[in-house]
Amino acid sequence: MSYQSIKAGNTDPRVFTLVARANGSPLTAGTVHWYLKALNGANAGKWWRISDNSWQVAEVANPMTHQADGHWSRALDQSPWETGVAYLEYAREGGDLHVPVARALKGDGYEAVADTILSRDVASVEASMPAHCLGSVPLAMLKHSLTASPGNVVIYRTNGAIHLTIPVEAAPSANPLTGIG
Repeated sequence: MSYQSIKAGNTDPRVFTLVARANGSPLTAGTVHWYLKALNGANAGKWWRISDNSWQVAEVANPMTHQADGHWSRALDQSPWETGVAYLEYAREGGDLHVPVARALKGDGYEAVADTILSRDVASVEASMPAHCLGSVPLAMLKHSLTASPGNVVIYRTNGAIHLTIPVEAAPSANPLTGIG
């Protein structure tokens, strides 16, 4: 099983789909519980208990709610996820009538940046290129602009293209990325 990333601090509801072992039909009734075990870190080997948002030594069954057509969910009011910690997460029907379903997760502190970039820079130079060309941009092409304002270079992706926005002290007479005026 490969690890999926989950953002540290995330409190999104946990959702699992359960089907009957006997015939593959969605499980729409019964008792289903959510389980979370830390595999490493400070709470390695412990289980998350939602009722008081704490880690416990013994396995903890957290009740889930049926939403529709075999889809079950459990709300979190506090996040158990920590950066760098690996977890085993699964849902189980009380009578063991289900096909086992689980996820291997790893806490990630990375926050994705939206396609929209908000900036207060008055003067900037922007260049765009197809996304597949990003690896072929020679560093020398960026040298002039990077020395002008090294801490404010913004690279973002929209509509299949990579965009570079480089703030400068004053608008240059030539494009610092290409040298063309």
